Amino acid sequence: TSIIENMIIEDHLDLALVEGPLHSPHIVEEDYCDDNLVFIISPQHPLARPGILTAQALENQRFLVREVGSGTQDIFEHALQGAGVTWKIAGVYNNNEAIKQAVSAGIGLAVVSEISIKDEVRQGKIVAFQVEGISLNRKFHIIYHKHKFFTRAMQLFRALCHAVRGCGAG
Repeated sequence: TSIIENMIIEDHLDLALVEGPLHSPHIVEEDYCDDNLVFIISPQHPLARPGILTAQALENQRFLVREVGSGTQDIFEHALQGAGVTWKIAGVYNNNEAIKQAVSAGIGLAVVSEISIKDEVRQGKIVAFQVEGISLNRKFHIIYHKHKFFTRAMQLFRALCHAVRGCGAG
């Protein structure tokens, strides 16, 4: 999110969809959709069982995390910190596909968008779960520079985003 924000400010991008917090007063953000993040784990992991886990079950677990500046990572860290959970980094990744493969291989746990794992859960490659008392909801926003001139294509794209108004809408 922070990289994309800078690209908008420097006029390297016209529009973007982001989930993390923004810091520049020069950026306009419009609501796009709500998304739910979930914990994922290998089906072979001892914690992979039906039901909702307690936050204490995550104590000292190894997590595969997103890069610094990722909105997903910020939400994850704040949620675990708020729950008083100490955890370890098993790896840092910059995309969900690598994280899903590493979780499936049993390298660690992770937090990803619920939308991004539907196929893997259905195929039994990973297990998604919730943790009691930890909410991992986020909002996606359409962002652009407040002085940006909108071409016809940009206007149509923005209108399409507002018409669809849903993460994972196909």
